[in-house]
Amino acid sequence: MVNLPVLRWGQPYESLELDKVIHFVTGETLARVSQANAGLLAKDIKKAPRAREALREIPIRQLVQMMKKAAPKMSEDDLKTIETALRSFRRT
Repeated sequence: MVNLPVLRWGQPYESLELDKVIHFVTGETLARVSQANAGLLAKDIKKAPRAREALREIPIRQLVQMMKKAAPKMSEDDLKTIETALRSFRRT
């Protein structure tokens, strides 16, 4: 089963609030998706100015290149590949 955490400031966060993704034919649970509630968002929004400053330090051309590299992964890769990528975030 695939676990999709919330990304909080670039780090995976497995919430206590989870939704299941169920296969419509077999009824098998395919994934668990962590949810971000209003309290979590309110807590994180306090860090927004710091995040904006961090992004401003990265040149626009570099940000565009990062997005170009990420776009195919998000549109073409399967959930197992995404889960592997999220695991690599935890190791770094």
